[in-house]
Amino acid sequence: MTNSSKLLVIVGMAALVVSSSCENTSQTKSGNTGTEVVASATNNYGAIITKDNSKEMNTLPSSFTADSVNVKMTGKVMEVCQHSGCWLTVAYGDEEIMVNMKDEFSVPKDISGKTVWFEGVAFRELVDVATLKKIATETRRSQAEIDAITQPVYDYTIEAKGVIVE
Repeated sequence: MTNSSKLLVIVGMAALVVSSSCENTSQTKSGNTGTEVVASATNNYGAIITKDNSKEMNTLPSSFTADSVNVKMTGKVMEVCQHSGCWLTVAYGDEEIMVNMKDEFSVPKDISGKTVWFEGVAFRELVDVATLKKIATETRRSQAEIDAITQPVYDYTIEAKGVIVE
């Protein structure tokens, strides 16, 4: 199993966990001063952001100087939470990276294939070989694929504060 395949397995498992825990979210949030509208532009969801200085998804690994970094990225949407639009996945080469919506905003559920720009915090976690093998076993990979797992890989996720959809 290649590192790409391992990461895809991890992302798939994360998507299952997140999709099963999605709640119906609203476009407003309550605070001490009343109710505040989170999105105001027709193609901007969550915090109002701009496309300026956004980087392509393939540059994500080189952005890390610690296990979490502020990012402003752009990429193609592969999948969206069909329950409430509370997460999406963005193409990362042959793989996908999970993007969760901070502060419980949501995006339209019909944006697969569209380009998005988002700003937020990216996280990376080194997943050890034992965990990768356990996930491969649980997802019914062949024994040859499980035996081929010999190196840990980084798992990336992003928590977006704002998303632009086009």
